[in-house]
Amino acid sequence: DELPKVSEKAAAPTGPLETYAPTTPQPIDFSIQELPNSLLVVSASGQRLEMTSRFSTPEGAWTHGTNTYFSHTRRVETREEAVVVFDTFTNLTDAPLPLMHRHEVSLDAAPKRLWIAGLEQPQGQGGAQSPANPTLCLETGAMRFGLLPLDDVFRIHNATYVTPEFAGIADNHLVLAPGATYTAEWALIPQGDYWAFT
Repeated sequence: DELPKVSEKAAAPTGPLETYAPTTPQPIDFSIQELPNSLLVVSASGQRLEMTSRFSTPEGAWTHGTNTYFSHTRRVETREEAVVVFDTFTNLTDAPLPLMHRHEVSLDAAPKRLWIAGLEQPQGQGGAQSPANPTLCLETGAMRFGLLPLDDVFRIHNATYVTPEFAGIADNHLVLAPGATYTAEWALIPQGDYWAFT
């Protein structure tokens, strides 16, 4: 049989090459409102996100702030591309204190697109514990946002999850020594899409 003829290679390009550059990031116009019971309301691009934080107690109940077991203070910084939250806890007891903290957005519809730990989730829900990539990013018809733990302890303990009702990040493994103080640092990023979030 005859071998197929080898096609001739194209000549090397000559002249100037085209230049490609990334699109200049556009600033995100958003506002933040702090409300009682550790509630944050972020408004951006016609969307409104209500972020609720809750904290566990040894008696099996959830709380939104200081109680007999620990004190809680919050500082919120508005940066150019994100809302950065600093939640400081101090153990008020004389024993080690297990203290879960969860930060969640209520969902009124299933996400159109969802990424957990950098992986797209076509089923619209799921969860991960990935210190290497502890990110959550989602789009619904009305909302686009990302969540990201920032400090080392939160990154290592991080649980990222989306259910039909909630999208959130959590530390379900924190234990404070007697009298110890710890600050959890995390960010909410209002953005246009996954790559803008990244």
